[in-house]
Amino acid sequence: MDALASLLYEVRSEGALFSRNILTPPWSVRFADRTPLSLVTVLRGSGWIVPGDDAPPVELGPGDVAIVVGREPFTIADTADENLRTAPLYVVGPDHCTSADGQEISEDVVLGLRTCGNDRGGSAVMLTGSYQVGGRVSERLLSALPRVLVVRSGGTPGPILELTAVEVSRDDPASRPSSTGSWTCCCCPPCGSGSPARRPIRPGGTERSATPSRAGPCG
Repeated sequence: MDALASLLYEVRSEGALFSRNILTPPWSVRFADRTPLSLVTVLRGSGWIVPGDDAPPVELGPGDVAIVVGREPFTIADTADENLRTAPLYVVGPDHCTSADGQEISEDVVLGLRTCGNDRGGSAVMLTGSYQVGGRVSERLLSALPRVLVVRSGGTPGPILELTAVEVSRDDPASRPSSTGSWTCCCCPPCGSGSPARRPIRPGGTERSATPSRAGPCG
């Protein structure tokens, strides 16, 4: 297996914190939980990952899955234009969410268990998963991947993502989504459909080979 397949194979057994975000423009959300690996997918609408360090924003459409590598904070927003981008609606930290100025978030932002946003009927719905992969996964595997890697879906979320969305949104504090491990399979070429639309794409549109060489603070 290549670095991506090896990494995702390991994280499936490590567990993660998941959340659902329902948003109406203008919006942005900051992720500063310092986890080494995050997954982001858009179920409805679109969004842009802003990786930081002057790297260009990366667009996500319905069903696309992004792998964000590294502990540095990143932002997801409704626009790639820095001049139009609003301050974060909330900031996802290691243990809880805060406002952009570090205050407790208002009750209006908490839309349900594992769900935050600014509008229950928002035009954008995205799922996020933060993975603690230290220990069993070597730094060599993480360093072999780019900051952001996107698996394009062709515009339609697959059944695994839809099932994951249902489980993440369950109104049961004791429940743990059981299909979220399969979410990582959407990103792994050996586990995916093998079609070009399911192959990981680096920012800028360059395909990686599909040949082989895993509840959130706001909830």
